[in-house]
Amino acid sequence: MKPLLLAALLALSGSPSLLLAQRLYVDAAAPSGGDGRSWASAMPRVQDALVLATPGSSVWVAPGVYTGNFVVPSGVRLLGGLLPGAQREDEARPLENPTILDALSHGRVVLLGDRAELDGFVVRNGRAPAPGGGGTLVDGTTVAIRRCQFLSNTIDAGDGTGLLVLRGGDPTVVDSVFAQNANTGHAIAVQNFGRGTYEHLSVVDNQHNGMFLENGASCVIRSSIFARNRGRGICDFSNGAPNQLLLQNALFWQNTVSLMHYRGVELRSLAEVSALPYASGILAADPRFAGAGDYRLLADSPAIDRGGVALDTGLELAGFPRVLDGDLDGALRSDVGAYEFGAFFLRRSGAAIPGTTLRFDLAGPTNALGVLAVLQPSTALWFEPLGALYGLPVAVLPLGSLPASLLAPLPIGVSFDLHVQGVGLLGSAVGFSNPLALAWR
Repeated sequence: MKPLLLAALLALSGSPSLLLAQRLYVDAAAPSGGDGRSWASAMPRVQDALVLATPGSSVWVAPGVYTGNFVVPSGVRLLGGLLPGAQREDEARPLENPTILDALSHGRVVLLGDRAELDGFVVRNGRAPAPGGGGTLVDGTTVAIRRCQFLSNTIDAGDGTGLLVLRGGDPTVVDSVFAQNANTGHAIAVQNFGRGTYEHLSVVDNQHNGMFLENGASCVIRSSIFARNRGRGICDFSNGAPNQLLLQNALFWQNTVSLMHYRGVELRSLAEVSALPYASGILAADPRFAGAGDYRLLADSPAIDRGGVALDTGLELAGFPRVLDGDLDGALRSDVGAYEFGAFFLRRSGAAIPGTTLRFDLAGPTNALGVLAVLQPSTALWFEPLGALYGLPVAVLPLGSLPASLLAPLPIGVSFDLHVQGVGLLGSAVGFSNPLALAWR
């Protein structure tokens, strides 16, 4: 074993875990009768935990399929993508650990109370009555939706197959996918003075308009992809009070009717959309997705490094830092869409159990050099203009030319709580990989 990694494990042996008050745990594999106060006594049903949750509390949900209809009370955070035993929010990996809320085509999937949060879920197979919102309804509330996938939802009446926002509802929706939702009602509908910030979305392959805005909608739409929808990418519809929009760094591609509808006019060219008074940084190009139903970006995607420049240390849907230098040009900008492309990708093989051996593989451009950083989890540290490390450095392990691997035997009798993150160097360019959690408690 690398001496520095062993030293790091020993130094962190027995380190206290950070616990949040008022937390409940749900695991589909748990037996019935649990009180939800720990992973060992987790409840098997999300609904049962939500009944007990109070404002300021959180409900942590292990991967699995949870069926039914879900009402998230005011002030409650519902967090998915966590393996049983997780003790920190930053261990959530929603794409790797799919946590599915499935209405089985009987009613709306999720209703969010005021100040509720939905983070890290697949929201699917909703079928809502009027006013709509097959996946989720935000009606007059201020909520947060992050790292979610809204798939195969529909409505019987109204609007918003994936998401409906009404009557001053003000969601912040980020790092999320809206895909393959049904042929009526628009994937996202904001109506009747609905509001919201919609950032880093991939609204793709829906059977009607990607996003529909009507009657006084007030929306900020940033760094999002609207592609291959059978209606328009965005429909700014002139009915009732005028909409108030800010559209920045959006990418449009192969929406059947037009890129956008603007107050009675179909806009079919990049020049027409770019000329809108509220639009800037618009792209019209093939986003170059990884595959059918996989909306991650390929290395030659025009969406890479074309989003915003905010120094965001959050992790996106696939567990990559939200802001990376994907094209290794020395400038940090986020990508357009729900996923961030990483030029360097770190993979772990093996379970983090003392007495076993882990393997870390760091991939990156040919001729790049690699380093593994062993980190004590903490608030992310920003190194401008390079990116973020997700903890305090404990050890640095050179790997040599990429692709490269490192074998790490884990000593017996030691508890540890670490992050491991790759750092790649290509000429004068430096790039950070996705961080991986490494914990045994």
